[in-house]
Amino acid sequence: MKNKKNLVTYLLKSGVFFLSLSILLWNCQDESINLNNQLDSKIQEQFILENFDNSLVKNNLIVNWNDYITVNDEANNTILYEFNTSLSGKSTSPNKGQNLFYRYKVLATEKSLNEFSFNIIKFVANSKEEVQEASYIQTNTFTGTIQEYNLLGETIKIEAYKKGELVSEIDNKLKIHNNYASKTPYMGRYILVVTDYYVDWYKGGGDGNFVYMLSSYESTSVEYVYIEDEYTGGDGGDTQTYHSHYDAPHGPSLGLNNHSVEKILDNTRNPCVSAIIKALQEKDMKGALVPDLEGMGHLSQIILDLFDHSQTYNLTFDIGQLNTIGSNVNGNTNGFNITLDTDLVKDATKLFIAKTAIHESLHAYIHYVMRTSPTSSMYSTLMSLHKSSGNKSNLTEHEFMGQYVEALAYSLSSYDNHQQNIDYYKALSWAGLESSSAYQSLSSTDKTKIQNIIQNERYTKSGAKSTKC
Repeated sequence: MKNKKNLVTYLLKSGVFFLSLSILLWNCQDESINLNNQLDSKIQEQFILENFDNSLVKNNLIVNWNDYITVNDEANNTILYEFNTSLSGKSTSPNKGQNLFYRYKVLATEKSLNEFSFNIIKFVANSKEEVQEASYIQTNTFTGTIQEYNLLGETIKIEAYKKGELVSEIDNKLKIHNNYASKTPYMGRYILVVTDYYVDWYKGGGDGNFVYMLSSYESTSVEYVYIEDEYTGGDGGDTQTYHSHYDAPHGPSLGLNNHSVEKILDNTRNPCVSAIIKALQEKDMKGALVPDLEGMGHLSQIILDLFDHSQTYNLTFDIGQLNTIGSNVNGNTNGFNITLDTDLVKDATKLFIAKTAIHESLHAYIHYVMRTSPTSSMYSTLMSLHKSSGNKSNLTEHEFMGQYVEALAYSLSSYDNHQQNIDYYKALSWAGLESSSAYQSLSSTDKTKIQNIIQNERYTKSGAKSTKC
C-alpha cells in the first residue's frame, strides 16, 4: 500500500513537473514569436522605397517579411537579414535572342538594437535556376552578377561570381558609371545591358480565364552584367538592349509573346485612355479610304496597324502637362511619341480624347512618311506646304490635315460605333485645325456651330454626347 501511495505521489509530482515544463516551453516559444513579430515590425517601419529611382522596383517590389535568412557578421559587429521578394523575371535580347534572368532581394543590416540600414540586391544570370537559388549571404555555386543598390536606387556595388567565387568587384561609383565594360576581368566579361520593363495587363473573364489586354512601359535600367564568355559571344564593351515583362500584380503568368502588340506602347497608366487606344485599333469593315494608304479601313486603325507591323518604329502614348494658360493644347506629337494633356484626360469626354488620339496619330503618320517615303506624292505635298508656311512644321501639318477632316471624322465615328451623324464627328475633328485654310473658308455660322460642339465635348458640358473617363 505504501509503495502504491509512493508511486501515485511520484506520478503526480512528475505530472506537475512535466506540466510546468510544457508551460515554460510554451511561454518561451510564445515569447520568441512575440520578439520575432516585434523585429519584423521594426524592420518594416524603417523600409521606405518611395525615393527609389527605378519605378519597376518602387511600384512592384513585394517583400516577403516572413521569408528570410540571417547571419551574424562578427567582423563588423552587425546582423544581416536577407528577405525574399516576389519580384523576378526574364529579359530577352531582341537582337540575339539571349535571355537574362533576374531576382530581387532585400538586405537589412542591424547595426544597433532595432536600427536598420537597407540595400536592394539584384541577382542576374543566364539561368533561371541560378537566380532562384542565389543568396547574398550564401553565394554557394552562383555564377552571374550581384548588384547592390541603396534606397535611392543608386548603384553601390557590382560583384561578378563564377561558381560561388568572387572574380571581380566594382565598388567605386565613378568606375561604375565610366564604361567599366572595357576592363574585362580575367574570366567571363561585363556587358552593358539596357533593359526596358513592361507591365502586362490582363482582363479576367469571371470564369478563371484571362485575356491579355496591353503592356504598359514601366521603366528602363542601364547596368553592367557579368556573364561567361561563351554566352555573350562578343566584345566585353558591347551594349545589349533587353526587353522584360512583369505580369500585373493581379494578373496571371501566361507567358504570352506580346511583342507584336507592343509596337503601340501605352505609357498612359490610365485604364480609360488605354481602352480608347485599344478601341482605335479595331477594324471597321464599312471602310473609308485614307490618303496614300492602301486598303480599306478607318484612319486610326490603319495608322496604328502600320506601327504594329513596323520593325523600326514604335508609336508611344503618354499623358503629361501640356496646357498652359491660354494655350489650349490638348495633345502633342514629337516624332513618334504622342502626349495627351493631363487636363484633357481629366476634363474632356471619351469622344474628345479619342478625337485627340486620332489627330495626333495622323501627325505621327506624317512623320513616318517624311522619314521613309521621300519619293511619295504626300512627301512632295508636305514639302511644298512647309515652304509656303515659312518652314513652320506644325502649320504645315495642320494645313495638310485640314484636307482630310472627313477621314478623321470617319475614324472617330467608327470608334463611337456611328452613334451620331457624320457632321457631328466632322465638327469635332476640326479641333486643332482652326489655322488651316480649309477651316478658315467655312462660314461664320458653321464655325460657331463647330466650336459649340468642340467646347461641349472638351469640357463635358451639358450638350456633350459622350461622358468623362
